Amino acid sequence: NYKLKPRDDGSFPYTRQLLLQRNDPASLMKNKLKTKSSLVLISPRRRSKECLLLKRSQTIIETELLNEVAFDLQKGCSSLEWRKKGSAAVRSTFKKLFIANQLVLPRETLFVQIETLLSFLSLLGAQEITCVSHSFRMKLIEAYLGTNGRIRNNPKLIHTYVLDDEKTYGFGKGFSIKI
Repeated sequence: NYKLKPRDDGSFPYTRQLLLQRNDPASLMKNKLKTKSSLVLISPRRRSKECLLLKRSQTIIETELLNEVAFDLQKGCSSLEWRKKGSAAVRSTFKKLFIANQLVLPRETLFVQIETLLSFLSLLGAQEITCVSHSFRMKLIEAYLGTNGRIRNNPKLIHTYVLDDEKTYGFGKGFSIKI
């Protein structure tokens, strides 16, 4: 869980590199995330793995399907806008680039990844599975499910799920689905 606060000390380039997946910082919430699920799917990014408080009885599966959605902050946000708006500028830029299909991966690839993840989850057959991922990945999954896939042809529906002035998820928060 990272609070992206605007500063004049080089945080814009740092945040840009983080969003492009070019750096993999340690978790600020090391061993703070508890889950009762015996099966946990997790992003291979360091901050996702380190935040978990693991139990011996849990099975952990790393999957790239839960990696953050990479994008170039500089493509849709200036350093000045970042200093003024902070995380709101990041969320706004994400939506703008998602709608314009200018994320690092094409939108269609992201939707195929979501469908692959959902198929994988159903194949696992567990009663309960916890997925540990990143905000924009989880919001895309939530939006895909919440729109019954309509977001694929109407990307502006992302505005319903990602709000500029609201944090995407608090640490350890998310949503539940039945497969």
